[in-house]
Amino acid sequence: MSFKEILKDLKDSEIFKDWSIENPTAYICNCFNINEEDWQFCFYSPTKDKITTFSNKQILESNSDVFRKEEGAIKKLNIENVKIDLSQALEIFEKINEKKYSKEKPTKKIIILQKLNVPTWNITYLVSFNILNIKIDAITGRVISESFNSVMDFKAK
Repeated sequence: MSFKEILKDLKDSEIFKDWSIENPTAYICNCFNINEEDWQFCFYSPTKDKITTFSNKQILESNSDVFRKEEGAIKKLNIENVKIDLSQALEIFEKINEKKYSKEKPTKKIIILQKLNVPTWNITYLVSFNILNIKIDAITGRVISESFNSVMDFKAK
């Protein structure tokens, strides 16, 4: 099932409908999975400034604090605007990976669909002690950014 179908099933579930009644202003802000396992969907409540995360028609984390670089409301992810599905985004990612980093084999894959300036597939592979991250415009398929860094680059300064 695609993430859109899984999201539709979630929205049709009783637990989500009940939650939505208590959180009428909340909207989806991102969805993600790790190692291509269960999708998790995060909904932001601007009135509470909190995020609730769902997976498999259950609440994983309710009203958690927002992790963000700058103040302000979290951007709404309009799923209907997503034209490039995950399989297409992974094809784009794999082409770059094979062309430039073919010796690197991923140990963990983190896939996030979020709204940056546009809906964006933010795909990260952890490879040995390196991180390969490629952001792909989920409307056009254009590569927004690409980086390959050592995990040591992220140490505290």
